[in-house]
Amino acid sequence: MITRPITVLLPVHKQINYLKFKKSINSIIYKQTNIPKEFIVIIDGPVDSRIFDYLRILKRIIKYTNIKIIKYSSNKGLGTVLKNGVIKSKYNLILRCDSDDFSKKKRVEILYNFYLKNKNFSVIDSKMSESYGNKKRIRFIDNENKNNPIFLKLRNTINHPTVLMQKKDILKVGNYENVPFFEDYFLWIKLLKNKYKFAGIDRILVNTKINLDFYKRRSGYKYFIHYKNFLKNCLRINFINKIEFYILILFRCLIILNNKKLLIFFYQKLLRKKK
Repeated sequence: MITRPITVLLPVHKQINYLKFKKSINSIIYKQTNIPKEFIVIIDGPVDSRIFDYLRILKRIIKYTNIKIIKYSSNKGLGTVLKNGVIKSKYNLILRCDSDDFSKKKRVEILYNFYLKNKNFSVIDSKMSESYGNKKRIRFIDNENKNNPIFLKLRNTINHPTVLMQKKDILKVGNYENVPFFEDYFLWIKLLKNKYKFAGIDRILVNTKINLDFYKRRSGYKYFIHYKNFLKNCLRINFINKIEFYILILFRCLIILNNKKLLIFFYQKLLRKKK
């Protein structure tokens, strides 16, 4: 069993399906060629009791890695739980995971070996495959655009479910913050603004399945208000100016507040590539 000095951060909330969660964590804890030495699973409020039961079983039977369970009785929000998870991480390298995505068996090995040869990068991501019905799309931004502040203003350039990142750099820019729906995106902005660098691996290391709920969560007035709040935070740290603020508000308003067919077209045809 090859273990690596890496901490997995895996947040779980009430909407997570137990079977998807089980498949997700098994893809990291059982099926990897290299195993992270620490798993921090953060349960953010009430969840399916089977999730907690399964974690207790894993904690009891698995000896080659250290599983930590952090449980909050009420929902604290993703920004808060990720911030606390980063602080509690034992190792400098943090593997960011979502509890409904599935990691390829060489994900840890490939990311770790890339890091050993490229320690100047604060965040390393990879391609990820999205399945929507019978359609499969690839999400990935090339390294030039990944490190381009102008491009980052227009869209998130990092696939957060695929990321390996350095704790020391995250802490230097103030860690995660409470920016609903944009917690990871805002962290990347703070890192790039402070001259930290990103890199991407041109291989699919994570698979995910999405449905109509994926688009529902990214549309409507409530989501628009969250996006506006995100831009206000970008304005606060001087990543964008007031003119850019209003241009971005107008552009996203036309997409977010429009019908879901336009939103699906925008994601499927413009922001993703065919597999």
